[in-house]
Amino acid sequence: MEQKRGPAFGQSIDNHVYIPISTFGKLFGRERDIQLHGNAPNADILHGIIDQARTVMRNKHKLKGNDDDDFGIVNTDTLNSQIDRFTGTIALVVVPVIGLSLLVGGIVVMNIMLVSVTERTFEIGLRKAIGARRRQILMQFLIESCVLTALGGMLGLLLAAGVSWIVRVATPIPTTITLGYVVASLVISGGVGIIAGIYPAYKASRLDPIVALTKN
Repeated sequence: MEQKRGPAFGQSIDNHVYIPISTFGKLFGRERDIQLHGNAPNADILHGIIDQARTVMRNKHKLKGNDDDDFGIVNTDTLNSQIDRFTGTIALVVVPVIGLSLLVGGIVVMNIMLVSVTERTFEIGLRKAIGARRRQILMQFLIESCVLTALGGMLGLLLAAGVSWIVRVATPIPTTITLGYVVASLVISGGVGIIAGIYPAYKASRLDPIVALTKN
């Protein structure tokens, strides 16, 4: 059994059937549009083959001099470069927006953790009074901050998966979320939580247990 080739431009290549052009002409006639696909070992050879194919087609269609081609030739390298430029343009807009969102989210998480430290002053003081070290208090709040943002990252992934499914069902565009993006989103969101939680965790670890207990 041959290996599956997957989708291309929203259509499954595995659903294509290849037949001789003579058989196609007998079944559907010679007046229908057809597409011819070719490949080459490297780009230099491919460019030469494309020029040869254009010459053959112009001679076949009896085109002369400055007559425009009445056929189309698509170079996948050119198409890929156009797609890369398009996605690059999108990245120029999306990346700053994502960076700003992470910055705002980090500030919000830091404020939440500062409020949490203020509200849990007695708990922190009690833990330190019975032997908890500064490092343990620091790690506690860093872990809480990391888990908080990681949960937010997971919710974002679920939302992205839903949008991806809608696009895949409603349009011919194949959209998938790979494992790499899942890992990256969780690592980045957790990292933002750790960075945003450093100051609140440090503040909690520096609390004097006697002062913390008397404030309640």
